[in-house]
This record gives sequence, structure tokens and C-alpha cells, in this order.
Amino acid sequence: MENEFYEEDGVSILQIFKVMFLRWKLLLIIAASIFVVGILGTQLIYNRMTTKYESTIEYANVLGETDGTYINNSIFNYRDIIKLSNLNSVKESSDDFKSIDVESIIKNEAITLSKKLDETSKTYLYTISIKAKYFSDKNQAKEFIKGIFNVAVNDLVSIYEKSDNKSYLTAYNDCRDYESQIDALYNELNFIDTNYTSLLKIYPASSVDGKNISAYQVLFQNKYGKKKKKTTETTSNTTNTTNNTNETTTKKTVTTIKYKVIEDLKNELSAKKYVKDFDSNKASLLNKKAALEKQIEDNNVIIEALEDKIVLYNTGKDRNASGYVADPNDLMISGTTNDAFTPLITEISKLQKENAELSGDITIIDAQIAANGGDADEVAAFETKLTSLYNSLANSADEYTTVSSSVVKNYSKAEYTSKALETTGGLNLIISVLLSLIAGLVVACIVNLIIDREKLKPGYFDKEYNSKKEEKVIENKEE
Repeated sequence: MENEFYEEDGVSILQIFKVMFLRWKLLLIIAASIFVVGILGTQLIYNRMTTKYESTIEYANVLGETDGTYINNSIFNYRDIIKLSNLNSVKESSDDFKSIDVESIIKNEAITLSKKLDETSKTYLYTISIKAKYFSDKNQAKEFIKGIFNVAVNDLVSIYEKSDNKSYLTAYNDCRDYESQIDALYNELNFIDTNYTSLLKIYPASSVDGKNISAYQVLFQNKYGKKKKKTTETTSNTTNTTNNTNETTTKKTVTTIKYKVIEDLKNELSAKKYVKDFDSNKASLLNKKAALEKQIEDNNVIIEALEDKIVLYNTGKDRNASGYVADPNDLMISGTTNDAFTPLITEISKLQKENAELSGDITIIDAQIAANGGDADEVAAFETKLTSLYNSLANSADEYTTVSSSVVKNYSKAEYTSKALETTGGLNLIISVLLSLIAGLVVACIVNLIIDREKLKPGYFDKEYNSKKEEKVIENKEE
């Protein structure tokens, strides 16, 4: 009977398999070795090189309604979050991050930051992706990425801590008269009050030391006697047609913010005619009076020129010609010419109003000069009131800085949208086991085939079969 392993034209499949598994102990040793190496290689080397860690967050009470700004309208560039200086700051924030090579992360572009608009919430989502090989473990990566996201929050807190909430008080020190100093104090009052309102709009339910922000604002307003005064302004518009003049009236309610401490200072200043450093500023007052008088003269020249045009166009008379007799009716406007003269009349009214205000300022200067700047003792007491209000506002500005920075620190957050850390790339353990097992078997079989390659020659097993058959025949004869 012909040997089943022998093929006339080559080696049979069964012959190849027999050679593969002929040295089965060696096959198991090699397969097991490759399996262990494969598991260790994929899990400790390949995965470490290819795995990335990702986190996605959205900022709460950090960014403004306008893209690219913080809530206080300061510029926010999200790409700056992963710049080298910020990564170094995060690294230096904890001893747990000392082993992280941030320079290599930047150099090898191993970190990315992306921004995407969430169509549902209409807020931006920010995703950081960073290679896992730079971290000793997953927890270290999670905390480090959390620190990176908090860079924006910390920057916002820093902006509030370092914000200049005394800018108007700085201007106060440069003022040369009491009127300007009072205006500076009012502006500082209104500035702090407005900032409290803005803070409450962003953080309506926030509190510091157990007290709501609205309570801080109310105490501030009461301290300085804030009050709102509503007035109605009436505006008249006249429209001229060929035979009719139509007048429409518009009323508008205007709310004016006032503070008692400011009003008291203004009233006292107005009544007593105080002048700051009167002896030094008397010459300046006289120069100012002369300038005001010159402005009135210039305005009157313009007014007269405009009236000349009206008289000329209305009557054909030149008011500057000899023999002209002034007639009030020459300035009267009637008929179809009204529209042509409207701009002239408007400008005249404007200049006349300005002259009235300038005359009022001159009256005040005359009174100040007549009073020699006010009684010395009263002026000293008045300056004490100004200084006291200045110091009080400086303390209020400091308190607002403390309150606002505390609110931002406690209520501005980078919130995860899902898991704190996601792992992408690399091979999971099951796939790693399967690939390592297959690789081990393949390599072991190949090694066995190489070692016993002589047995793959055609007829090898046929000869072995015949040799064993002859030995069996001899044994039977001997028996």
C-alpha cells in the first residue's frame, strides 16, 4: 500500500503538519515564550507609545457671551491653555508632576486642544488629547489635564484679584479743583456699584462668608445713600409745510443715580464757594473767567452772522448797511421759508444755551473770588470730608476686589462632560492575548519546520515507513 504522506510531485499537507508538531515540546516552549513577550510588548511598550488620554470639559461662569472673551470681557485665547509656560506652571503646582517632561510634550506635539460648539447647550466644549507615554499612570494624567483646564479659571481669578478698582481714586489725586475731586469720588462710587450689579448678573446665587453678594451691594448702597431719581424729559419737534406748522411732543423717563454723600458735598461747595488752594489758583480763576467771556463774545459773533442771513433771506435787507432800521419782525420766519431756516435757528438756540451756561460759570467764579475761596476753617473741614470719603471708598474698592475674586474662585469651574479621562488607541488585553497566542504558534511552527526541514523532502516518510516495515519483518522471522 502506498504511504499516505508521500506525493510524487512534492510534500503533502499532512507531511507539513507532522513536521510542525513533531517536536511538540519545543513548540510549546517557543509558543509560550512568544506569548509572554507579546503580552509584555503590547501592554508595556506598544500601548505606551500609541495610547492617548482625552478629557472634555465645558467652562461654567468663565467665558463671556462673546466668543474669545472672559466674563469680564478680557481677551481669552483657548490655545494659550496648552502653551509651554502654562504646562510648566501646572507641573510646578504639585510634586506629583515632577516626572512629566513638558518640554518634550510641546516639542513632539504630543498634546492637542480642540474646541467644538455644542448645538444643544450652545456652549463650547474643549477637549485635550495627550500621549500616555509621558505619565507614570492614568491618575497622574487625569490630575495633570485637570490642572491644564483650570489654567483658564485661575487666570480669571487672577484678573479679578489684580483688577484696578481704584482708577477714579487715582484720578482724584490729580484734580486741581474741588468740583473735579467730587466728580472723581462719584465716578468711583458708581463704578463699584455697577461692578456689583454685573457680578450679580453672572453669579446670582453666589455668596461669600455665608452672605449673598446682593447683601454686600445693599450695604454699600446704604452706606453712601444711593437713591434713584426719575425725571420726565419732553422733546418737541416742529415740522413745517406750505400752510401748516405741525408740532409733535415726545416724553421720555430718565433715571438719575445719586448718592447722598456726593450731593451733600456739592451743595456745600455751591453754597460756600470754596476754592481749592485759592491763593495759588486765583490767577487761574481770572484766566478762566476771561476765557469764558471770550467764548461768549465769539458765540455772539456767530449768532449775529446767522441772524444777518435770516434777515437777508427773509426781507432782502442787509443789517450792516447804513440806514438799516432794526425791526424785530425781520427775524420772524413764516410761510414756505421755514424749512430753509431750521438749521440756522437750531444753531442759534444752541449757542444761546451755551452762552447762558458760560454766564453761570462766570457768576460762580465771581462769587468765589469775592469770598476769597471760602473761610479757611470751613475749607479745612470740607477737605477732611473729602479725604474721609476717599479713604472709605478705597476700603470699599478693596472689599469688592476680595468679594469678586472669591466669587469667581468658588463659582467658576471647568466641568467634565463625561468621564474625567478617556483612553484611546493601543490594544486592549483580549486582543493582545489573541495576537500574542497566534504569533507564538506561528513562530513555533516555523521554527520546527526549519529545524526538521530535511524531513520535508519528498519520500522522506515513505523511506522511514519502508525501513520500519523491514525491521518488523526481520523481527517476525527471528521469532
